[in-house]
Parts: sequence; C-alpha cells; structure tokens
Amino acid sequence: MQLSPGQNVDLPEDEVAILIDRPGAGHVIHAILIDAAGRALSPGRTVFYGNGSASGIRARNLAQGDPEIVVTLSRLPDAASKVLVVLSVHAGSMAALGQGRLSLRSGADEHRFELSFAGFSERSLILGEIYRRGEGFRFRALAQGFMRGIEALNETYGAGLETAAPIMLPEPARAAREPSHNQGD
Repeated sequence: MQLSPGQNVDLPEDEVAILIDRPGAGHVIHAILIDAAGRALSPGRTVFYGNGSASGIRARNLAQGDPEIVVTLSRLPDAASKVLVVLSVHAGSMAALGQGRLSLRSGADEHRFELSFAGFSERSLILGEIYRRGEGFRFRALAQGFMRGIEALNETYGAGLETAAPIMLPEPARAAREPSHNQGD
C-alpha cells in the first residue's frame, strides 16, 4: 500500500521493519523514543550512527547505504508513547537527496512512502512515527521538516543527537604481498 503524508496504518505484528532507500551520502537516520510529554526518553534511548540499538529498537547502516530499523513493539519501554524515524543531512539541505522511499513491513503487510526531497530546504525530516493507539500501535507517514537540522531536533525533543557528521573510514587496503628479497648463497 502506498502511504501519503498524514496517513496512518495499523501495525498488526510485534516486529516492524523500516527500510529507507535514498541516494547519495552525507545523511544519517535516527530513531528517537519519545514520552507522553513529547521529549526524548534519554540520549541513551536514541538510535543513531554512534548507537545502533535502544530498548526495543535495533538498527544497521544508519549513516550509509540501505539503513534498516527494526522495532519490537512489545520491548518498547512503557514510558515511550512513540518512536520518531528521522533523516538528517549534515550539510546542505534535503533537496540534494532527490528521491527516496520508506518501506514499512509488519508481518505480511508492506507499506511504501515515496519521498521527493525536491524543494525541501530543511536539514532534518521526520519521515514517520510509530505511536501507541489504545492497546496497539500505528505508523503515521509525516515528512515534517526542521530547517536547523539535528540542532533543532535536540532542542525540540531533548534527543542528545551528535551534531557532527559521522566519520566514514575507508576500507583498509590490503597490503600487497612483496616478493622476498632473501637471496641466499
């Protein structure tokens, strides 16, 4: 099912996988646990490139290709009323990312949220949120932007996110095997 901004879907299964497909480099994905007062539970319960897991959330590739966030709803802290899924760029704006997609899987249900970043001058964008609804959970597609990026997220939610760009180290080069110079007599 294709989602539009503001659209909600029920999450029937305990495990929810969120995959984010977007081009280029210079961006990072965050998952922020939010309480009923609208504040981050604590910096240690925020998932970002320096912290790949928190209560009920595990993630991989947050600052590089094909990031994935897996949320186990039954393992979320009782104090968490929602989980924000955020995309941020460290330089420039979202417009440079072109097109992207958020794919959401909950059991056999799969939903897509196509993202066109054209015209977005924001540096951070809440792509969507998982939130409690009665005894269950729902996902809401959002695309809500923050001009000042991660700094604004930290101020708004008290998230404690790292504001410096992640340092991506190149793969170590394999040392070329040098011929032996042992000439023996």
